[in-house]
Amino acid sequence: MDTAMLHSCEESQIPDCNIYNECIEAVFIYDKNGRIVSCNRSAKEKLGYDGPNDFIIAVFPKVFYKKDGNLLLADGIEEGVLFETVAYRKNMTCYPAMVKVLKSDREEYRICFAQNMANENAAIKKMASLEAELKNASQVKNEFIANITHELRTPVNGMKGFAQSLQKTELSKEQQENVEYILRCCSNMEGLINQLLDFSKMEAGQLSLEEREFDFYRFIEGILALNLPQINEKGLRIRINIGKNIPQTVIGDEFRLGQIVNNLFSNAVKFTQAGTISFEVVNTGQHGKKIELFFVVSDTGIGIAREDMDKLFHSFTQVDSSITRRFGGTGLGLAICKQLVEQMDGDIYVNSELGVGSVFSFSVRLSIPGEEQQKEKEEIAGFSGQWSQRIKEYMSNSEPEPSEEGMIKLVREKLEKIILCIELGTWEKADKFAGMIKAALPDSMAELKKEVFRLELMLRKENYDLSLQQVKKIQEKIES
Repeated sequence: MDTAMLHSCEESQIPDCNIYNECIEAVFIYDKNGRIVSCNRSAKEKLGYDGPNDFIIAVFPKVFYKKDGNLLLADGIEEGVLFETVAYRKNMTCYPAMVKVLKSDREEYRICFAQNMANENAAIKKMASLEAELKNASQVKNEFIANITHELRTPVNGMKGFAQSLQKTELSKEQQENVEYILRCCSNMEGLINQLLDFSKMEAGQLSLEEREFDFYRFIEGILALNLPQINEKGLRIRINIGKNIPQTVIGDEFRLGQIVNNLFSNAVKFTQAGTISFEVVNTGQHGKKIELFFVVSDTGIGIAREDMDKLFHSFTQVDSSITRRFGGTGLGLAICKQLVEQMDGDIYVNSELGVGSVFSFSVRLSIPGEEQQKEKEEIAGFSGQWSQRIKEYMSNSEPEPSEEGMIKLVREKLEKIILCIELGTWEKADKFAGMIKAALPDSMAELKKEVFRLELMLRKENYDLSLQQVKKIQEKIES
């Protein structure tokens, strides 16, 4: 309350001043000796004081003290600064209060404001108690998950061991198929157990990443080798496009990165009955001693309705309960992927259409060794981004590259449509046009493809200014 407003009323009229009396805070006006010359309605009702025969030191004994007949503020308390103390009622009961002491416009008076904090403090204590209970419940839950997954792992390993032993014996064709089925079930169970363990660590904030050097090209070969059998078994086509400007040796958590890519790959295969699985990786730029890699896994599977896409990255959530019955899964995979991607300074996105297919993309940042160290490792490895013959076959099955002139014409047309979509705010359509450009660009236009990847990221974030700037940048590149 403004002190000038208080003293715009005559001293004898202060109790009748509407603002003064309607103030929810207790307000006291006292003189140099500490005698209360006036207090508002709130002070009278909440504390029981009514003025002339009462002293402010009785209300706030921890705030004031007297020395040589003078009323002084206790150590650590300053005029004009809000502080917490205790306000005593006239019946000697008390409550916590936030208090401020101010000078008055008239030298002989001071003003003291006090707000009852009993309800607020009770709410804070209740919140703290609830937080402690939730933390304890979460700890119990995580311990339960850790224990139950440990107990599950033992029989699963036992079944897997017996099945592998059976494989080494003479079996009929039907028996061999049954044993292989048992092994697949064991592998699926191991995957579920690992997801539950990762979820437990994620909830406890213990899902940490390692920083180790690994050969990126061999990493990709491992990913593809792991998923190609399932792709071939279902008779699906696969298209692979790996950027040529990705360093051979990178530094990061190879296991966790593989977990992300394998999860997206296995989902693509799981939900695609016919058509194509596409896998792309592009180096979208260097940031100091780190590079940003952009991964895309797309399929022609069952797709996801737009209103269900927000559910994808939540724990224990499937977009449809029938999906769990048909395809299995815990609903944890993508939630874990999202956390891992974010820990790698990246983002993960999904673009899907029901009955048409899905495109999952994510970016991560990995460290790179120094140039001399990188060159030395490439010479020792003798690999230098060369693929095995099997992988080369899949990479060479792409369609013939169109002429550069025809490609530039296509890019120019799509960019014009993207500009219109940005202006209209139809971001999803703009993203689709960018995807068309990206899918059509051949490896010989790697630099241009990189810029289109960056445009996709900006469109997905619905960033108007940066999207238009990136479109302009691409236009300048194709015209130069």
